[in-house]
Order: sequence, then C-alpha cells, then structure tokens
Amino acid sequence: MCNAISDDLQLEDGLKNLKINRKICGKCAGSNGQPIVYIRKDDPPLCKECFLSQTVHKLRSAFGKNNVIKSGDKVCMAFSGGSHSCSLLRMIHECNSSNKRLRFVPHLIHLVYDENSAQKAKVFAQDLDFEIQLVPIPENSPLLKIKQFFAENQHNSSLSALEYFERWLKLKFLCQITESLDTKYLLTAECSNRLAVECLAGLVQGRGSNCSSEIAFSDVRFGSVTLVRPLYEMLATQVLFYLKLKELSPVNCLDSISDIVLSSDKPVSTIDRKSEELISYLQFGNFPSSVFNILRIASKLSDNSESYDRKCSICAASFSLQQDPHKLASDALDFSNSLCQPIDAPSSSLVDTPHSHQFCHACTINFDQLSTSMRSIFRDL
Repeated sequence: MCNAISDDLQLEDGLKNLKINRKICGKCAGSNGQPIVYIRKDDPPLCKECFLSQTVHKLRSAFGKNNVIKSGDKVCMAFSGGSHSCSLLRMIHECNSSNKRLRFVPHLIHLVYDENSAQKAKVFAQDLDFEIQLVPIPENSPLLKIKQFFAENQHNSSLSALEYFERWLKLKFLCQITESLDTKYLLTAECSNRLAVECLAGLVQGRGSNCSSEIAFSDVRFGSVTLVRPLYEMLATQVLFYLKLKELSPVNCLDSISDIVLSSDKPVSTIDRKSEELISYLQFGNFPSSVFNILRIASKLSDNSESYDRKCSICAASFSLQQDPHKLASDALDFSNSLCQPIDAPSSSLVDTPHSHQFCHACTINFDQLSTSMRSIFRDL
C-alpha cells in the first residue's frame, strides 16, 4: 500500500546524489509542456497538466487507501472560504467530474462571522454545484466573545490562549452541527504544514499524548462525528500552487490573529505563529523533509487512552485524575511556577484549578493565561 510520506522520504534519499534537470517535466518529459512548478527544492519540476493531475490523484488515493468513508455515508465539510478549503472543494469537484468518482458529495457548513464573506462563500460553493449551509454564530456563543477579546487583548500569552480556545471551540461547534444533520463525517482542510505546526505547538502546550490522533487522516475523539483530513499528506506549497493554477480566489483570507499582527504597532505573536516560522525556516532551507519528519515522528507518540476516565470538555482529549500528580509533567511545571512567583504570592497549582476536573492539562494551562473576564465565557462549558 502506498504511503505518500514514506515515498517522499525515500525519493529525497534517492535524489540527493542526482542532478535534477530543471528544464523538462519530471513526469511527462516535456510532452505536455514546459515545467512551471516544483513542490520542494529537491523535487523534479512538473508541467501544469502533470502537477494538477498528480494533486487530484493524491487526494483520491488518500480516501482510497484509508477507506474510512463508505458508499452512501453522509459527509459534511467545514468551508471557511480560505485558500485551503477552496482548493479542497475544487479538488473534490474535479474528482466527482471524472470517471473515478468519490463515494460522497459533501454538504458544506460555513460559520457566518461576516455577511459579506458568507455570501461570497455561498456563490463559490454554488458555482461548483455544492449545497452550502450558512450557520450564524449564536449570540451567547463563546466564539463571538472570543472574537471581541482578540481586539481588546494583545498580550502574547493571552493571544496564544485565545487562538487555542477559538480553534477547539470552533471545531466543537462544527461537530455539533454535523451531528444535528445526522452525519457521521466532517471534512477539514488542514494540510501537512498546518498539522506539523499544530503538532509542535501542541507539544509546547502539553498535548504530546494526543499528537498521533490530531495529525492522522481520521480522528474519532469527538464521539459520533469522525474528523477527516483529506489534505494531511499535501504540503502547503502544493495546495497554494493548485489554487493559483486553477485561478481560484479565496473568499476569506485572514484570521483573527493575522488581522491583529498586521494592524498592531508593536510586535505580536503566538505559539502557533512561532512554530510556523520555525517549520518554514527549516522546510525552505536545507531540510525540505522537515514537515514529513515531524509528522512521522509525531505519529508514533501515543498513550494508552483506555486507562483514562475523563474527556476534556474543550478538545475531547482523554485524561485521568487518578494518576499520581508527582509523576506528571504538571508537577514540575507547578514547581517552576512557584519559583517564579514573589515570596508573598498565593500558591497556585495547575492540577487543582477550578476547571481541572473538566479540562485536560493543555486546556488548563491556556485557561490559566486568560484574564478573569475571559474566563467567564467558559462558565457553562
């Protein structure tokens, strides 16, 4: 059975001592035209036709070899209108327009933050003959309140925590919508670069035991809804080149953090953005297999979740309160925190916070970074 990650690593080893001819397409030898793109610096160049066919084939093979979705299964897709979700939707459209059709036609879900972007997303989906459901965010939803906090708080630790909670609350809300539609599968458009960034950021934030499930093709932690990541073996460069060559325009370009970074008059960053900078530096430097190496190693990081008796109310990660806290990393973190506090400061423990029985270790750490007014939005979770 083919594996794109291991194949790419073997290809890199085989090409180290070969001189790549940049003047002809590495697949058709120039019969379909001149080469215009190469995905990695050590990859042979491809012409437009070969690149587009290879990209669509990689998507089709991802569904075929994992064999998660069966014929007749209902499938939803989270469509934000960004570059990756627009590319994924167009790839699915191409697959279903050929003889080798996929086993499903997804029903699109778009969360409405801005009416103008929502209408553009609707037009984009309808042009490709997909049904789309525009879902307004409830007024009492934590997602809306987090959006407000983004503009008011530009401290790096608070922004990292807000970005963290926005991601998981949005995913949780999408799973609830998918379940209400009596659908078992939810497609998301994370590419391998994005998964590697989330993996590194997760390790920093104490999510090491959940890395293997968070970067896999399918994720079953959310109960009756299975997350499916069709682009998990595609690099961001491949997705963006596909978007460019198909002359597609994303309808929603910036996220909340990007808006703040571009508009702020002082340096602003988050753990995710720092992780992304590190991976990009390695990937586009002398280590073109950095993304796949991170994912390959992270796929081996797993824990025995059967021994855990609780699930986090935010991210659905399994955890247990029965373990000896002195054997956990959180005990060392508590000790480090105590050394950094003034002598007369009240002692605090990440294990005994008010939400420690509801939140996993990573969510507890991020919750501790929020102000009192921000913490109030999690009162009903």
